Formats: sequence, structure tokens, C-alpha cells
Amino acid sequence: MAGGTWNRLALELLNLTKTCYPHQKAIYLSGSGHLHLTSFFRDVHTTHRQQSRYPKEFLEPIVNREELPSQKQDMGERVFLPVKAMNSTDKFACYHDPLVERFINSCMTHGHKKTAKSIVSKAFEKIKLIQLEKWHKADTEEDRQAVVCDPNKIFHQAFENVKPVFKLQRYIKAGTIYMVPVAAVPKESEHFAFRWLRDSSKNKDKSVSIWNAMAKELIDASQNTGQSVRRKQDLHRQCDQNKAYTHFIWSGRGK
Repeated sequence: MAGGTWNRLALELLNLTKTCYPHQKAIYLSGSGHLHLTSFFRDVHTTHRQQSRYPKEFLEPIVNREELPSQKQDMGERVFLPVKAMNSTDKFACYHDPLVERFINSCMTHGHKKTAKSIVSKAFEKIKLIQLEKWHKADTEEDRQAVVCDPNKIFHQAFENVKPVFKLQRYIKAGTIYMVPVAAVPKESEHFAFRWLRDSSKNKDKSVSIWNAMAKELIDASQNTGQSVRRKQDLHRQCDQNKAYTHFIWSGRGK
């Protein structure tokens, strides 16, 4: 190939590189007309900010309604600077609850999220009907105030009552397996609570629909009763029985 053709190709490639990476000098042309590549990939910084599709002057979006300023004058630089788009998992609606959304994802099987969302929505509707019936049957005003009719509050209370504090972890020492109690991180506690609430709803009579069983289990768990609460208590009881093995935590042999 002639030197002039090499020069044209090199210049086009250089212009393309300058357009995509204006701060990088990746290609240069020698006097003999040969194309030389410098350490291009070594110089490119692979940080999240440089790989983002938004420039650095874009601000993060406000996802929580409570953090939104009440007046336009309090927004500061957000009035003038551009803002990034929200993620697909973020919701700005007033009725959106991230904990309920994660519970729906935990109930989902084989990617059928629409079915899982329908089951949880029907369970919340059933909770509302059951609590309203209790409210109408109450004799005094004090009894009516004691009845919680909000399914969201009942779900959060049930989640707090089912969430464990400890878990059992297997440790091997001298060929013997010990179940050692350790503190559960928040993600693990959430996983245990969701799994117990879901499995307790599935352990039902075939004549009972799963959303009715889930509604009853959530109401029982909010009152610190039910099968899922018993499973948490059994786990804590086992952790208390095996507390003599807690010194194995520092051995580093857990599996």
C-alpha cells in the first residue's frame, strides 16, 4: 500500500480516536509513513465516572420524596445543571415500597414477576378486608384504634418480627462439624425473613389460595405468632444451645 494511503488511514483513525478519547494520544505517524500504536489501552482509565454515559457535570437524581426540596429556591444548582435519569429499579411514586418490591422478587419463580406481584397485591387486599372486618366488629373506640388497617404497616411489622438476629454457620475442626452461632448481616436476615414468610404461605391446604394463606401468615407474624415466627424462635434457640462453640469463629475454618 502506498504511503499516501497509509497517511490518510492514519489521519482518519487519529481523528476518530480524538473524538472518542480527546485526552488520549494513542496513534502517531512516523516520518516513513508507518502507523504506530502507543500504549493506548494502558492509558485509558477504566473508572466508573469515565465509563458512564453521562458527563461529570450531571447530578444524581433524587429518588426519595422526603429529600425533595419544598420550594424551587432551595434546589440550588439543580435548577441550572442537568440531572441523570433514574434507574429502572427506582420508583418515585408515593405508594412504592422498596421492601415490598424485594419481597415480590423473592416470591418470583422462573422470572414470572407479574404473577408474584399479583399474589402479593391480592394478599395485601385480603389483609385490608380482614382488618376492616375486625374494625367494624369492635365495640369501643379504643378497640377500633388498636386495629391496624394499613397492609403496608402490617407487612413491615411482620418483617421485623420474623427477621432473625443470629444464624448457624458450619465449622469443621478435627473432622467434626460444629454449628456455630454467628451474627447475621442485614441482607441475610432479610433473606431468612422473606424465605420463611414465603414457605409458610406455601405450606397450606390445597383448598386455600396462596394469597389468602399469605395474608393470614402476615397478620399472624405482625402479632408475633405464626409458623414463620416459630422458625425464627427455633433458630435462636439452637443458637443459644450452641453458644459454647462461639470461640470457633476465630479459627477461620467455617464453611
